[in-house]
Amino acid sequence: MKRENLKKAESLGSVNTRVILKDKNEGITLVSLVTTIIILLILAGVTLALISGSDGILGRATHAVDENKKAMAKEQLS
Repeated sequence: MKRENLKKAESLGSVNTRVILKDKNEGITLVSLVTTIIILLILAGVTLALISGSDGILGRATHAVDENKKAMAKEQLS
């Protein structure tokens, strides 16, 4: 295909053969790759913040275990 384009460019006497010979590059651009990585990092940060911390999922689970133990001890005493 490039040879056909080169022959076409030569027959037209075109000086700017790069325009005719330019292939379509299909794929991921650097901008879209960087954007995707940034979005994934933001999502990872939000997830870590929700999981850890005193008010996170792990903190609430620990608190629930403690409350459950207290309730079971009260129930056994009654």
